[in-house]
Amino acid sequence: MKYFIVEKLSKLEKTAWSKARNDVEEILISEGYQPLEIFSNLDDRSNMSTIKKIRAHFHMKKIWEKKLSVLKSGDSIFFQFPVVHNSIFLHNILKRLKLKGIKIVVLIHDMESIRLISEKSLSFLQKLRIKIEEFEFLKASSYLITPNKYMRKFLEDKNITIQMGELEIFDYLISEEVEEKILEKKVSSKNSIVIAGNLSKEKSAYVYLLPTNLNFELYGVNYIEDKDSQSENINYNGSYMADKLPAVLNGKFGLVWDGSSIETCKGGYGKYLMYNNPHKVSLYLVSEIPIIIWEKAALASFIIENKIGFTINSLNDINEKLKGLSDEEYKVMKQNTVIFSQRLSKGFYLKKIIRDI
Repeated sequence: MKYFIVEKLSKLEKTAWSKARNDVEEILISEGYQPLEIFSNLDDRSNMSTIKKIRAHFHMKKIWEKKLSVLKSGDSIFFQFPVVHNSIFLHNILKRLKLKGIKIVVLIHDMESIRLISEKSLSFLQKLRIKIEEFEFLKASSYLITPNKYMRKFLEDKNITIQMGELEIFDYLISEEVEEKILEKKVSSKNSIVIAGNLSKEKSAYVYLLPTNLNFELYGVNYIEDKDSQSENINYNGSYMADKLPAVLNGKFGLVWDGSSIETCKGGYGKYLMYNNPHKVSLYLVSEIPIIIWEKAALASFIIENKIGFTINSLNDINEKLKGLSDEEYKVMKQNTVIFSQRLSKGFYLKKIIRDI
């Protein structure tokens, strides 16, 4: 039997994080996997004392052991990583499963050890715990699906030697209704740049420093709108559920950028683009919007090779790049996004790799 873990959360959020995981679950069901639900009513551990945190880890250990006890030799179990209801003992449970002849497949969405290791707000012990939890869990797996070759290289450099494959890009499932609305949308007549996602100053400080010689269409949560000082070239469109967003995004290009600067992607979130597959890339492509991406991002070569956008070193490069882009070049990019939209909306990339495992 083929199973996958469903981790139940207590509340819904307007973020692509839940959309990405939900899409994976839907694709796995279509491929014949059976769900195993995990839920814990434990409060956030960050505010617990050390003793309570240890008890919480033991509590989760018992929950995992009970839930995974249904697995038999020859079965496979699919995890999405990071694990939400984690336990420092989980990797030991996985090791025992492997000894029983159970295959453990892990799809990596994010690596906190890369994204947060430079955060000054985390203590040394917090950083150490994250690294131990992540690497020990991954080493106990049978097969890792990494987002791209750069994440794979990072793991190999950390002496993780188990079998790996590369997803290439995350899928983005949409309904027939949304698909029809995408087809009905007219391409913006102006060179407007879409920015979608978490628009908080903590994660996306660059949004509040955007060049004034370009038009930007913003979509997302946590945007601090100041109509008195906000430039006329910026239009905030509010936030939408991830399932509905492709139907309303409107612009000539979608921007993939992160961090605190418009000159380069820097800081923990900015540099993380060198390793991860931002879900907003999939959002733009399923919306049939070509991409503008940082030239050092992990997905930059994918964008160029497939002729679905262009790369930049700085946000100040965009205007000149747009001036040098011919109508024919844009037409090719736009046509190629239609192909990718069809693939992503049907779960093409995850289906392809799990069928080969």
